[in-house]
Amino acid sequence: MGDTLIALYRGHFQRDLERMLQYLIDEHPAGMVSIVHKDFSLRPGYTWQQAIGDDAKFEVYSKRPDYRRPQCFCHGSPQEEEFLIDQESDTD
Repeated sequence: MGDTLIALYRGHFQRDLERMLQYLIDEHPAGMVSIVHKDFSLRPGYTWQQAIGDDAKFEVYSKRPDYRRPQCFCHGSPQEEEFLIDQESDTD
């Protein structure tokens, strides 16, 4: 993850930390699911539901163009009730 963040900062965001944080945090308040090895020239989205909709296995899904998109819960994910995780939470 650290290597990805540094590469995004130096490359895609051209060392503009404010813009990077705005994009990764403010523009995606529901959270980014996956940014490692993703193509940030593509619009973020949540594509896993689409993949399992046609019963694709991960090996098939991971070769589709949608897999290259940064994955976020903001676009296309099923709506779930929010919950807070803190130091007292049992999260396995």
